[in-house]
Amino acid sequence: MLTENQIKAIKILTDYLIKNNIICALFAGAAATVYGSERKVTDIDFITSNENYKKIIKDLKNYLISICKKSEIIDTPKAKFNIENSVIEITPDIKIHLDKNYKFCFDDEMISKLKEVKLNETKIKVLSPEDNIVFKSILQRGEEQGKFDIQDVEAILKNQEIDWNYLKHRAIKCDAYGRVKQLMNKLGYGDNL
Repeated sequence: MLTENQIKAIKILTDYLIKNNIICALFAGAAATVYGSERKVTDIDFITSNENYKKIIKDLKNYLISICKKSEIIDTPKAKFNIENSVIEITPDIKIHLDKNYKFCFDDEMISKLKEVKLNETKIKVLSPEDNIVFKSILQRGEEQGKFDIQDVEAILKNQEIDWNYLKHRAIKCDAYGRVKQLMNKLGYGDNL
């Protein structure tokens, strides 16, 4: 669940994005919350193109806390901002290193599937449920790592209508079909892929 300050922070960022005609989408745990997860959100993640990422850093430097790698398995820089005492992390195209390398790109196809949702009075763009499922199915981190990827996937599957053809297509495009299929099997949705 998003706090009042997190919602204010999202509004400030969204107003900036609209004013500057920048496409950037809420994703990961915060998007899972929009799609039905009821857990507390610790930070707010957005994804954008590499080009827009550089512009956002330059334009919002007064809010910038740091630029660093996500983690050992996510080999992509992220910019961390403090807006309204809330942490917002913005990441460009993502490279994930696990059993093999996966690439999660904010491409035109992904952009065409963005959902627009209303959060209080602010309209925000959110990564599609299917793309969010692919991302979290690649990672599959659990509470032992302080993450809720599988829990978030379950909440999205339970609360959203899923375009299974698109989900399969995106899993293949990210070279992650086997990993996504394995999790769908585990959660009882394997026959849909």
